[in-house]
Amino acid sequence: MDTIRPEQSSMSFDLISSGNSSHRATFTALESLVERISSSNTSLTIARESLDLVFGSQGDTRLAGFWLSFKLIEAICNQGMAMEDFIDYGDSSSNLRDSLVEELYSFSLSLLAEDELDVETDWRLQALALETVALQARRQKLDFRVDLVDALYLVIQLLGFPVQQLREHAMTCLNVLTTACGYKSTSDLIIANVDYLINAVALRLSSFEISPQAPRVLYMMVKLSGPSLLPYLDDIVDSIFAALENFHGYSKLVELLFTVFTGIVEEGAKAQQLAVADGNPSTHRKPATKPVTVTEVARLMAKNRSKAARDVPDSSTEDQVAGSSLPMRPWKKTHNDSDPSSPKKDITQEADTDPEVQDESESPDPPPPAEKTYKTLLTITQLTQHYLSSASPTLRISLLSLLNTSIPALALHENSFLPLINTLWPVLVSRLDEPEAYVVTSTLDIVGLLCIHAGDFMKGRIDSIWDDVRNMYISLTKKTTVLERSISKSAQPFQAPKISGTVSKAIVPAPSSPPDPYVDAPTRLIRETLIRFMCTLAEYVAIDDETFDDIVAMLAPYLMQRPQIRETLERRNPDAVWLAVRETEAATGRKTGESREVCRERPRCPVGQSWEFAELVF
Repeated sequence: MDTIRPEQSSMSFDLISSGNSSHRATFTALESLVERISSSNTSLTIARESLDLVFGSQGDTRLAGFWLSFKLIEAICNQGMAMEDFIDYGDSSSNLRDSLVEELYSFSLSLLAEDELDVETDWRLQALALETVALQARRQKLDFRVDLVDALYLVIQLLGFPVQQLREHAMTCLNVLTTACGYKSTSDLIIANVDYLINAVALRLSSFEISPQAPRVLYMMVKLSGPSLLPYLDDIVDSIFAALENFHGYSKLVELLFTVFTGIVEEGAKAQQLAVADGNPSTHRKPATKPVTVTEVARLMAKNRSKAARDVPDSSTEDQVAGSSLPMRPWKKTHNDSDPSSPKKDITQEADTDPEVQDESESPDPPPPAEKTYKTLLTITQLTQHYLSSASPTLRISLLSLLNTSIPALALHENSFLPLINTLWPVLVSRLDEPEAYVVTSTLDIVGLLCIHAGDFMKGRIDSIWDDVRNMYISLTKKTTVLERSISKSAQPFQAPKISGTVSKAIVPAPSSPPDPYVDAPTRLIRETLIRFMCTLAEYVAIDDETFDDIVAMLAPYLMQRPQIRETLERRNPDAVWLAVRETEAATGRKTGESREVCRERPRCPVGQSWEFAELVF
């Protein structure tokens, strides 16, 4: 969806002419002529006749009449407002001028409300209508707030129009409305009138014929207002759900509605309570493995030996314990201790009535951050499970992009996030068998993102799909190997034919080394995503040793070429990575050029002590 950038703050409209410099010069000269005519006594009469021409004509004649009448009325109003600040004429000319402005404003609103817009021609009429609305707002100032009920929706809907000039006109008109009505920003303007806008969008979504303007308006409202608008969208999100249920067979409409959801999720993830800093590492990242030194082994064995010595019971202590009776209540002061006459309860009964135990078992689930916004994002994310199997690849990739945005924000509340994984997992796994490479890669990225934010919770799910992931990578590797062999065979040095006589050496090409094998883009894309996915598993999930060995074996050719991959795997098991590098060297016959040995810290004997053999205690 083409949209205008909300940060633009222009207050002056550009010419509606084409980009040709001669046309712009002509329009500028015509505007100067109209400004001179506006100061004459017949200016209102000319404006009246031009406006009548607008109502009774079509095409270019209508456009010319609209432009002339608007420019005349604008120039007359600018002159009148400048003088009326100091002098009250009290004549009928001002009444006629106000009547023309109201008539032109009413026509502009009806023009903006038309459902069918001709992209090639009618956008200029729409642009003039926007300038008329801005003129009326400048005249009425704060009094124009009443008219925002009718005008604001019509202006915002053009912010997503395909023609860039009209989008810029709509943004400029919105800036004029904001300033004239006394709002600090367009966000404040939309929030102050959110009831009117939401009702207008809901009416167009609940009807049997949904127009594309309603989702477009909602999308632009969200983009202009940001996270502050989301708490007001509960009802409208329900209306979009109903529209999806009624029109789920129309792929273009479904894509448009999910574009709105994408905008809501993008802005909701920016909320202060849900924002995730880029530099904030996940809490599920596994710490780097540290090699165990001999000193630590000796210290652990000494600790076990002293613990075993303490656990040997004394004979006198055994007799004393056997002759005493065990207490029937916990070793702490309870409310029964203060009243000796009260009957003593059994320990199990006291445990049932213990307030601390009740607090632990009945502690309420803490609410999510930004509860309303979080609930909206969670509901939208849950809905994607029903449309990820859509026949439209564009919709599937759009939904996966939506998940990529919403998951980091939803992961902040674990009690809601983990059930969401159970909901989405079956339909996500099915996407790994898609024929489109970008759908498969996006799915792998989403699963990797779940591993980053859920950690060991994903272990069982990764185990269930690991065979498929491994086979996918092996098949890609075989495909690349076959291609390399075919290229190497076809790249044999050229043998010059034996011809009697003298042959110029310049025409005989020199032998060249075989070129690098070409790998098609889908294969390369999936392979790179799989490499990134396997590194994520090793870094954030407590995978089995067998799975880690598979990862090291598959990524062995890249360990020396890509230091980041090697560093990631070495956090889990540096010895396995070192061994894989040496095996790769032995298999290829090429040295990596790096002399690196596995070494251990040499323990030092404390001063005044000597080494002794450790005694094993079983």
